[in-house]
Amino acid sequence: MKALLGILLLVNAALLLWNMGQREFLHDKHAPAADFHPELMELLPPEKSKSMAKVTIEPADEVATTQTDQTQPLSPPLIAAPDVTAMEASKQTASEIKVLTEVKPGQCMFIGPYPTELDRGRAGRQLQDMKINFSELEDPQGRILGYRVFQGPFATKTEVSRAARRLEKQGVKDLYLMKDAPDRRFISLGFFSNEKSANVFMKNFTALKVKSKQRVEYATQYWLKVSDMEAIEKLSSITPIPLGISNTIKACSEFP
Repeated sequence: MKALLGILLLVNAALLLWNMGQREFLHDKHAPAADFHPELMELLPPEKSKSMAKVTIEPADEVATTQTDQTQPLSPPLIAAPDVTAMEASKQTASEIKVLTEVKPGQCMFIGPYPTELDRGRAGRQLQDMKINFSELEDPQGRILGYRVFQGPFATKTEVSRAARRLEKQGVKDLYLMKDAPDRRFISLGFFSNEKSANVFMKNFTALKVKSKQRVEYATQYWLKVSDMEAIEKLSSITPIPLGISNTIKACSEFP
């Protein structure tokens, strides 16, 4: 009996020691380190830098573009920038390069026309970046918009209201009231892209005994003027990118 009790005590002691060992193993957060093999590591080459497309002006007035990235500018430039490398080379061999355009004293370069002040302002900032002085010009009658058939002018609202009522009684209902000054009001009867259509329209009103007039309406065009001779020679070989924009060299007193 004593022998059996002793065996049970030994078994219980062994179980107790085994249980304590298991708890210590479960609470141990240490994990064996992974094997490190430096001979298997490989350095990756650095990523190549990206750049914008480079535009070079060729002698034959052709633009060669080398695209190195898909990124495009937000808006196209309004004046093509000259190639810096080509300009430096031209300085070194100036005696071997023949100037395409001979600029005489008293001549200026007129760049344009630009349809809006905003377009001209963008081009002017490009000239500023090139250290080129310029002045701004406007041509109020730069482009014909169309031909307007109208009545007026009328000095007061009462006069134009009476005229509109007379026209309605005569069967004219397609009216458009206009005003270009506080005391200058008009009644527009029609607007046409060519003069012939406007004349036919007026004859129809004459047949109805309705008086009418005709005038030409214009769109203002905007220009840049460069008077420095060296700057003009520098710009004479630059081809403006937008359609309708040109570099015109003429007497400074003239205007396109």
